[in-house]
Amino acid sequence: MLYKPNQEFMINQVERRARISVQRVGAPQSSDIVKASGDDAIKCVESVSDSVLCHFKEAAEKLIEEKGPENALCAALAYITGFTELTARSLLTSEKGYTTFMFSGEQEVRSPGYFWNIVERLFGEEARRSVRGMRLCSDNKSVVFDLPSNTAKQFESSCGTSKGITVSIPQTLPELKPRPNEFYQRQQQQSRNGRWSFGRGGGGGGSGRGRGNWRTSRK
Repeated sequence: MLYKPNQEFMINQVERRARISVQRVGAPQSSDIVKASGDDAIKCVESVSDSVLCHFKEAAEKLIEEKGPENALCAALAYITGFTELTARSLLTSEKGYTTFMFSGEQEVRSPGYFWNIVERLFGEEARRSVRGMRLCSDNKSVVFDLPSNTAKQFESSCGTSKGITVSIPQTLPELKPRPNEFYQRQQQQSRNGRWSFGRGGGGGGSGRGRGNWRTSRK
């Protein structure tokens, strides 16, 4: 089942109400998609009639001479499946051009703020602005986050000197700590205290113009 980050609270609700546990996995990576596509390509190749093979023999011999038999076949399958190059994808969101990193510390923390401060202290404000989607792992000692792939190698080599912090590029998404959701918490509060309605109030002067404030009124 696929879902967007802003729909995660719905998954949490299903788990609580159905009393089940949903295993979260990372978004499919290019290597996973290529492998599946390769299996499909083999089936397509097997459907080719032997009567047409002789027409490609000269081209095949030339390609084998240039690349060797195994690489020649790999290149042909890659072209058939449309994967002439691989683009990095985020484990968190599957967005192209991003690489997911994992920071692991020696002590438990309550929020990702500790790791945000480490990023800024070691690499500066610009690096902090490049970090996207930082999430705390269930062990409370690690976080995962995304960085533009074109800065991944430089970032990883720089982190190697960070005392007390281990940096890695995970191949699978670790178990994440559920993210607090204000909407879900508000619903829980409503169910405990009765039904509430939300109305938009006017500004301080009561004219209703300009910026409004959210307020609650109990029915």
